[in-house]
Amino acid sequence: MKTAQDLRTLLERVTKAPLKPQQRLKILRSFLIPKLYHGIVLSGTTIKRLRQLDLQNRAAVRRWLRLPHDVAKGFFHATVADSGLGIPALETSVPALMHDRLSALASSDVPMFAAVGASEWAKKRLLWASRLLRRDGVDLTSKTRRDNYWRDKLHVSVDGRELRECHKSNLSTRWVDSDAHRIPGRDYVQHIHTRINCLPTAVRVSRGVRRASRDVKCRAGCQETETAAHVIQNCHRTHGGRVRRHDAVCHVLAAGLRRAGWSVEEEPVIPTREGNRKPDLVCYKEDMATVVDAQIVSAVSSLNDSHLKKTYYANNSDVSHTLIERYGVDKKNLAFTSCTISWRGVWASKSQEDLQRMGLTKNLLCSITTRVLQGSHTNWTRFNKMTSMKHRSPMAREGIG
Repeated sequence: MKTAQDLRTLLERVTKAPLKPQQRLKILRSFLIPKLYHGIVLSGTTIKRLRQLDLQNRAAVRRWLRLPHDVAKGFFHATVADSGLGIPALETSVPALMHDRLSALASSDVPMFAAVGASEWAKKRLLWASRLLRRDGVDLTSKTRRDNYWRDKLHVSVDGRELRECHKSNLSTRWVDSDAHRIPGRDYVQHIHTRINCLPTAVRVSRGVRRASRDVKCRAGCQETETAAHVIQNCHRTHGGRVRRHDAVCHVLAAGLRRAGWSVEEEPVIPTREGNRKPDLVCYKEDMATVVDAQIVSAVSSLNDSHLKKTYYANNSDVSHTLIERYGVDKKNLAFTSCTISWRGVWASKSQEDLQRMGLTKNLLCSITTRVLQGSHTNWTRFNKMTSMKHRSPMAREGIG
């Protein structure tokens, strides 16, 4: 098929060109695939050929981003706003384009166009397109439904479940496309690997071949299943990396708040009846004060719930009383909020709204997204380079006593 040969040639040219991975994705998403639409829609294509073309596109993207073969198909075709790569899926977009064109012909006021739309060929192609656009009992003729279809394919997968809140905050996804030119190619690939949870771990590499005898416990002796979430968020080997990642986020926030006109005190010790509290940032200006605590969490549960829990924890009566006395503010002008983001770079929307109201720019908050992704990947690298072990019981000593 000439279209397949043309696509193969174009993909090979893009692969050989001295470009960053994100630049190759942009070319494929915005120029290369749209270039093929006109010829494919007007030809007598089949669903098998469309799927073959999609397979070529996904193979090229896997090569550019060094992705394993079992990454969810929805990750390629879901929109960037829904935490995907935004690569158009020909198996749904081409039938939709054909359906729209033939429907417009059939309802045209021009007799010649209406006659073409009423021809047997047009009716057969329209029926073919309509049949392909009916999936899982849902009609995919509208672009919104097609986007939702691929979004759901991603979010029901094991690797995509924690990305289901990406659409609530564009800070979670801006770096994938519009801000991608600012990121080095190597870092971009690492961010993608962290985002879609394809970092090699004992659980990840044993998919499909796992046996009862295969050990998938953490290699650091934690007696926990070795997943990327455990390695990056819980393992004792990466404790230092988690602290540095957290501190880096706090430093970025403090610098941005100072530029926004706030005076910022970092990690003040506040005695309470329950022990000392040490909020990350206490910001004050004029007659207002705001406590900001940063946290990098899992997105298995609602991120907004995590934001509220952190806020409620910080909003202690003793802390409030101390801050009112120290900064001379009224209780109604004292606020508590958090910077809540998942280890895979997904923002809590309420956290974003609070921080923007304090004067932080979207560019600064987007830099926190990539900083968290970088820190998460560094933790995974640190885990694999370390040899320390956690021993729950004293080591057996033979030959003594």
